[in-house]
Amino acid sequence: MNPELLLLKKEMERYFASIQDDLLREACQYCLDSNGKYIRPQLFFLALQTNHLEYKNYISFALAIEMVHTYSLIHDDLPCMDDDDFRRGKPSLHKQYNEGIAVLVGDTLLSDAFFVLSQHPNLLETILALQCLSACIGSNGMIYGQILDLRHQTSNLSLNERFHIDCLKTGKLFEYCLVLPAKLANQSEKEIQLYEKLAHLLGMIYQIKDDLQDEQNIEMDLQEILFHYQNQVQNILQELNLDEKNELVVFIQNYF
Repeated sequence: MNPELLLLKKEMERYFASIQDDLLREACQYCLDSNGKYIRPQLFFLALQTNHLEYKNYISFALAIEMVHTYSLIHDDLPCMDDDDFRRGKPSLHKQYNEGIAVLVGDTLLSDAFFVLSQHPNLLETILALQCLSACIGSNGMIYGQILDLRHQTSNLSLNERFHIDCLKTGKLFEYCLVLPAKLANQSEKEIQLYEKLAHLLGMIYQIKDDLQDEQNIEMDLQEILFHYQNQVQNILQELNLDEKNELVVFIQNYF
């Protein structure tokens, strides 16, 4: 495991130690200690590196996005949402404990994510991170995507409508990971917009790959659409002047 993720896990342990209630601490650990890929923190760390920022200074920002991502999975799995009994090879939190505990753990992770951000020593950077995270997950971000998904579960959505939802539900968290480092580094508005577009494309690619694993969803040539978006990603990486040896580029090519 790379040093960035090792330090992230150390910060997670400190967070667990701060939870007073045994049951709440155990349930949070059950979710955050799972065998996740930590794609979002890794994207964030690599974007920091690409923008010549030291990852050790922004561990709390990475922990916050992993906490928010985990909260979203917990709530997505609930019977009132996607009703999934398993997550990452083990029972979903509401199956391991109960629905009430799952709701409260999700609420805890979301609330504490903002507290974690607030502990960052640089006030201006803290405000920037708080604004970025809340915008990406709130009424015009991830939550908006989830609302659209719930409203249209029984509808025949067009391809553009489906990808718009995917962009909101998944791409907005990637936006935090890629855009925040660019803003912290005072990059130009053009570069920030390119990172934003890149994040949204990665969100759609991520969901298309997920759909391709589900035979029931293959009603169109998703593979062709996937290649189209992957080509767009390569074009953006070139516009950002990132060569094929850049670690962010390598990571994107491996995971997307």
